[in-house]
Amino acid sequence: MVDAQGVGTIVDSAVNKAIDDLKSNITSIVNDAINDNNIYTKINSVCAVYRAKYLASGWTAVSSNGYSYYQEVTTSKVSDGNANLNASSIFLTPGFFLPSGAASTDAAYARAMGIINDGYSTSGTNKIMTYTTTKPTSDIWVYWVVREAV
Repeated sequence: MVDAQGVGTIVDSAVNKAIDDLKSNITSIVNDAINDNNIYTKINSVCAVYRAKYLASGWTAVSSNGYSYYQEVTTSKVSDGNANLNASSIFLTPGFFLPSGAASTDAAYARAMGIINDGYSTSGTNKIMTYTTTKPTSDIWVYWVVREAV
């Protein structure tokens, strides 16, 4: 027969072993991801970051399915990723901007980004065509993470 103190020792030992095993498994998973660069290699093989500059003066009035303005922008790849931007590309992120650090500028960027993301965008070979209901009033560099269709 095992007394209460003996049961406590057995339980403590089992719990400590389970915690050590869990730590070992987590450490192994993290080390594989970081040290082997497998994640980054896989991401770069299928994704890329592109950017384009929308000009406040570049919006054209249109009437297309409820959208009032249109702008086509030429993109450039800004990452080492292998994905090419074309008509069948898939946007993995909505458009985003890099903050400038100046509150008034970032507020203007946020307003423009909201209008662009509220619109409708499609891609072509190294270009993005965007339709909006209102016209952004500031120039803005927009970034997207894309992948090619599989």
